[in-house]
Order: sequence, then C-alpha cells, then structure tokens
Amino acid sequence: MGKLLWKKGGDKFAEIQNQNEANYLQEFISKKGDTAGEGLRSRYEAKETKAEYVLNQIQEFSKSHRAEYKHLPEKMKEMVFNSESKKVILEIVQGQIDALLLSKEKGKGRYQERKHESVSNEAKRYADLLEQAQIEGDINTNVLAEVVLQKLQENVAVLALQDEAAAENLMGDHGVRHLVDHNIKISEDILSQIQLRGGEVKAIDRILAHQIMIDHDLGYAMDPVRNSINEQGIKGQDAGHNLLAAKFIKERGENRDDKINQLFKQEHIDVMHAGILNHDSSEVKITLDNSAEARRANLESAIHIADNTHAFEDKLPELLYAVPDSLKTMRLLKVAGETGDDDLVEKLKADLVNKINDNKEYTDADKKALSMAAGALVEKDMKYVP
Repeated sequence: MGKLLWKKGGDKFAEIQNQNEANYLQEFISKKGDTAGEGLRSRYEAKETKAEYVLNQIQEFSKSHRAEYKHLPEKMKEMVFNSESKKVILEIVQGQIDALLLSKEKGKGRYQERKHESVSNEAKRYADLLEQAQIEGDINTNVLAEVVLQKLQENVAVLALQDEAAAENLMGDHGVRHLVDHNIKISEDILSQIQLRGGEVKAIDRILAHQIMIDHDLGYAMDPVRNSINEQGIKGQDAGHNLLAAKFIKERGENRDDKINQLFKQEHIDVMHAGILNHDSSEVKITLDNSAEARRANLESAIHIADNTHAFEDKLPELLYAVPDSLKTMRLLKVAGETGDDDLVEKLKADLVNKINDNKEYTDADKKALSMAAGALVEKDMKYVP
C-alpha cells in the first residue's frame, strides 16, 4: 500500500494506494517542487484520467470518425481465438484502420498513407504474436476471439487518438511515428538481438513491449493535459504523463470486469504498469541469463533504450513534418518576434492556418489538428528554426 500523504494548504490528498505510483510522485515532487507536484496530483485524481473515462473517450473517438467498434458475427461469438478467427478479426480491424487513417470522406478520420501502413502492420503483428504466445503457453488457448477483437480495436483507436492529439501542438511527435515506427520497432530489434545471442525471448515479451509502447504516452492525450496545452500552450502540463498512463493500466487490472483480464494474467499487467511508469528511465541491464527475472529486465531495458533514442528527424512535431511551409513561416515569425511586431506575428500565423485549410490534400481532422498547432505557435517554438 502507498504511504504518500501530501498536505497542501491544510488539505490532505487521498492516499495513493499503489506503492510504485506513490514513489514516482514523491520523486517527482522532490525534483520539480510542490507546485508542479500539486499540478500532477490534481491531474492524477481527475475523473478525466480514470480508466473508465479514458476507455469511453477512446471508443467515442473512433466512433466520431465513423470507425465504430464492431463485433464478430453471431455464429462466432463463442469461438476461441485461433488462426481461423484471427483472419476474421483482422478483416474487421482493417476496416477500422482504413476509416481512421486512409479516408478523405468528410467526417471520417485522416488521410495518412504511411501511418495507415504502420498501424495495419502493427495490428497483424500483434495478432500473430498472440497466437504464438498461445502455442508457448502464456496466453490462454480458450480466450474468446471477441476479446481479442475488442483489444485490437482499442489499440488501433488509441494509436489514432494519440496521433491526432500530437498533431495539435509543438511538443514533438507522440503519435504513430513515435509509438510504432520507432519505439515498437526498436524494442523488437533489441529483443531479437538478445535472442540471437542466446537469451530467451518469448512471444509474450514482445506483446508486452508492443502494449507498453502503445499506451506509454497516453497521458499526453488525456483531457487534463491535451486540453490545457491546446488552450494555454505548453506550461508543464505534460510533466508526469507516465503516471497518468500507468494509472490507466493499473485501474484496468483492478477491474475484474475489464476484458484485459481475460487476455492477460496479472503478472503481465504488472509488467505493463512498471514499463509504462518508468518508460523514460535510463537504466539498462541486459543479460543472457534465461530466468524470468532476466527476461523482464531485458524487456524493460529494450523499452528504455527505444524511448530514449528517439530524438531525430521523425520525432519532429507533426506541423513541421507534414506542412512544408511551416518552417518558412516560423523563420519569419522569429524575425517578427525579435522586432516586436505583434501584428505581423498574428498575420503570419493566420496565413499559415489559411494555407492548411485551403490544402485539399488534408482531411477535416488533419486541418483541425494542424491549424490548432499553427495558431498556437509562440516564441519558444522557434527552437526548431535553424
């Protein structure tokens, strides 16, 4: 049980029951101070960061882009997950991915060919790993195909939600490029190298790496962080996002009605929780010892290396990555800011927003997200200007 009781202004916050989360917050306060700690604690306790709220938000996001979660045909409702049901599951999930990331229809998702390919490949890889984990005895062979379908649809929606949220600001990418193209890929590459050198790596280890990476930055997309950044700019609301995402997994593991518990064992959920909470740690401890402890240490090391090494060109904010004119505008904004011409600053931002909205290649969702990022440009964002 957590021991952290934090008093501020005579009020006492509720005790954090998970010891690892309590330790994280205590260390956060010692590094960032009471004011930052109070902000994180407030976000942690907000109803908008509770698992039930966030799960509903994820599903509603998919629905709002005309990519509603589907169910298996009635005749397959009691069918277990296997190679036969996997084919049907992937067909259904592919329709969701198409609607979210490869549609120019008004009211649907975004048109992102590269990301569409990445998420499509991710869904197939995840399903293949689940099947392999069944063979290896780490995933129940009696798990219903419907449970796997719902998990895959949730993963796809989580990725698309985070990608759209990341496009709305200049924090640096926390969408598909970061989550799938880099972090998951590098994690798998590291685990493969360990395996090549004689270390044991099981399919469940790879699945857990995928799930940790899919969810590790979800805190950025939760309302108390996302809405605050979009309304006020980046003012530290992103700090401690690990804790919010870890809370999401912890609460799901504690809710026996959550279908995640039909797919994963508690020990798997514990690994996810720790991996998410400490994903940006610099601790690396790789060993070829084939014990369960070594496998977990290797997995966590792969997570740490992957997340800490994504600091190059494709981690740029979506605005710079997707809108070529944005860098030119930012150079002009830098000059206008240095000369104190506030009117010119606003005109330049408005012109960039207009260019985005006039571009027929962008969907409505793309335009909305990119326009928010362009309209919110401030002086400190000029760090991206050479």
